[in-house]
Amino acid sequence: MPSSSCPERPLAAILCGGRSRRMGRDKALLPHPHGGSLLQHTCALALATGLETVCLSRPQQGHRQHLATAAGRAPELRQVTVLEEQPPWEGPLLALAKLMTICPGRPMVLLACDLPNLSPPLLKALAAPLPPRHARLTTDGAQQQPLLASYGSDLAGTLHQAVAAGVRSFRQWLPGLQVEWLRVSSTALVNLNRPQDLPSPMTNGCPGIQAPSFREARRGDRPEGGLKTRESPPLQDEEYVNTSTLDQLGRTLGVLRLSLTARCNLACRYCRPENQDPRTLLTHQQRLKLVGVAARLGCRRLRLTGGEPLLAPGLAPLIQAVKALDLMEDVALTSNGVLLDRPLAQDLKQAGLDRITISLDGADPQAVLRMGGGHSFAQVLAAIDNAQAVGLPVKINMVVMAHGNGDQVVPMARLCRGLGVELRLIEYMDVGNRNGWRPQQVLTAAAMIARIARCWPLQPVGRQPGATARRWRYGDGGGFVSTIASISEPFCGDCNRLRVTADGVAYTCLFASQGTDLKPALDPRQPDAVLMRQLVSLWRQRRDRYSEERASRQVNPTPRPSPAEMAYIGG
Repeated sequence: MPSSSCPERPLAAILCGGRSRRMGRDKALLPHPHGGSLLQHTCALALATGLETVCLSRPQQGHRQHLATAAGRAPELRQVTVLEEQPPWEGPLLALAKLMTICPGRPMVLLACDLPNLSPPLLKALAAPLPPRHARLTTDGAQQQPLLASYGSDLAGTLHQAVAAGVRSFRQWLPGLQVEWLRVSSTALVNLNRPQDLPSPMTNGCPGIQAPSFREARRGDRPEGGLKTRESPPLQDEEYVNTSTLDQLGRTLGVLRLSLTARCNLACRYCRPENQDPRTLLTHQQRLKLVGVAARLGCRRLRLTGGEPLLAPGLAPLIQAVKALDLMEDVALTSNGVLLDRPLAQDLKQAGLDRITISLDGADPQAVLRMGGGHSFAQVLAAIDNAQAVGLPVKINMVVMAHGNGDQVVPMARLCRGLGVELRLIEYMDVGNRNGWRPQQVLTAAAMIARIARCWPLQPVGRQPGATARRWRYGDGGGFVSTIASISEPFCGDCNRLRVTADGVAYTCLFASQGTDLKPALDPRQPDAVLMRQLVSLWRQRRDRYSEERASRQVNPTPRPSPAEMAYIGG
């Protein structure tokens, strides 16, 4: 019997439907294209995800003996509990009801065994914590799959009442529940229903199922000592996977900067936030859909921005979902740090945040106050300590205005050396119209580095392709300092960033005046391919190089369309 020692731990219930009339065979025992049977593959994936696993079967099907034999080369399969019932389980809804009686108070992850395209990230997302009376169903926007879903720990009573009232299908039962939707590709929902769907050894795959083309054979894909399982990433769409997405200047798409809110709790002079959000913000599922599609088009890094992103609800769950689905190699956050206490830092670290950049524009309270940061100096220092304490790598952003905080360059370098963090000196930029930018207010990167070099010897490290920062190493081993010089040393030539606002408008340049509304394509009813086409078209038309053109604009001024404000576009 399944253990009851850890009632909050999800239980994976694998449904074995028996002999299929269409297939003429027991689908659970069909060969999987990546080795073993469908049943072995599904059980191994559930176990590798850390789920206690139960197989719902019938005595005459031989599944217990099948798994016992397979355990000879995959010992972990001995952990699977096979529950056999005679007469049969009478359909998946009644099977779930009986299992909830056998294992009361356990959240359930329900898996049909004829879904050959399951993956570890998808199972991790399904097994994520769920409110007791909620259900989490997979959908590709066109269809829903209640047999690839998770059900909260307090649903037994509701289900038993429904069964007693004659309900026999998920379609009848689900409308009365609180349902979350987990967006997946149509590939993940493919099941084997017809003889022509049988796996072909010659193609090493199933018709309609494309073998994974990225993140292949990575950590967690092979349960130790046992079956080979191979990740087929969720949200895959064959039309655009591995498409080389280049803009008009040959630049790839590599970084997605996603703003979560336009609101901020500070009023920095170089930003001047409006301190109110757009009317319609993207939902959690829309953000995940955007990140998933961007990942398939080449994005490997995600930076979450604002406004101040710590003001946005659902930050940690978003990071956790992105990480669970293995969509990005690196997830970073830019924050002013005011709200980053120790518990929140721990939550973000546990959710999977890789690093954080904290803004600080002066080395003393008066300098910060002068730059519009209010009385936040002590709070920001505490935030840096909180992030470091939980193991988050920290960098410090300082926007430098020649007549505002230019005198703080060396004091800030000294402060950051003492804190053991890298200082990034950012030239004051003409983003938006509210900050009153003038060229005379720019302190160039060269001037800032010269000031620091008079105090500490510096060794140039350079700028990585696609990066914004040019780095120097302190000669005495005191760490690094870097500059972001959009004014004096533009890096448009290899800029690989796509910016999306909190309300789903995409900008291909920080200084752009017009964006592209993605919300229609982000509608859950639209397939992922619609968003893919829009993003591919947008990127392939991109020819922005505003910073390189800025000098000529100053010599020959031309009217500039009103650009987007920094707090809205996400910096």
